[in-house]
Amino acid sequence: MFSAVKTIADWAMSHRFLAAMLAACAFLLSVSQSNRRGEYYFRTAAETRYLQELRQKYSGAKRTLSPPQAESAIGRACSFLAKCGGGNPSYDSPQARDILLSTAIAESGLNPRFQDSEGDAIGLFQIEYGTFRDILNRVLKKNNPALYESILKYFGGGAKISFEDLQNDDVLAAVFARIKYAQSGVPIPSAGDYAAQGAYYKKYYNTYSGMGTVSNFVKKRLAYDKLCQKKSADASSKSKSSRR
Repeated sequence: MFSAVKTIADWAMSHRFLAAMLAACAFLLSVSQSNRRGEYYFRTAAETRYLQELRQKYSGAKRTLSPPQAESAIGRACSFLAKCGGGNPSYDSPQARDILLSTAIAESGLNPRFQDSEGDAIGLFQIEYGTFRDILNRVLKKNNPALYESILKYFGGGAKISFEDLQNDDVLAAVFARIKYAQSGVPIPSAGDYAAQGAYYKKYYNTYSGMGTVSNFVKKRLAYDKLCQKKSADASSKSKSSRR
């Protein structure tokens, strides 16, 4: 390690102009990236306090959705986006509903809460604060004002919606998750193709910087399906026994 550092230092000393140019380029690239991602990453002191309050309020929240409740919230969100002003019929499809269910399972285990780690994601789909602001301000308010107004009217009483609303309104959370996926412009994999869904989720939802993995995505969805099948079999067996 020391020898490598010494070699680099020796090279820099003997090529001072080139080393200075490389350092300047690296600095400008860093500034450019910071500015490009600015609103997504920047937090004011007031926003930091707000997120800390949400963490204290909702961390480890003991609210778990049943499979029918989760599927209903997702279905209502997709239907809303397909029919409302500024929406699009393509927002609602079997594959869209299925990947949203898989995403909720992978992200929160159907247990809406503030993020367990040091991040600032919230709700059924663990949507980050920066993502919420980006979708609300750029994707909706700036680029699709008709859809923005429809969402405000339906979910915010015509006034406003907040990041905290994603914790308490699962349908709204699903709306934001669906819009996030829609930004990719790439067709969603077929329903039931969990490996393809996992790769799509990793690339367009969790992204390279996220901690999610394709294998965990698939594993959690298969475990969910197995549990649902068991519950269905148990209910069927119980029903048959009661008729005897």
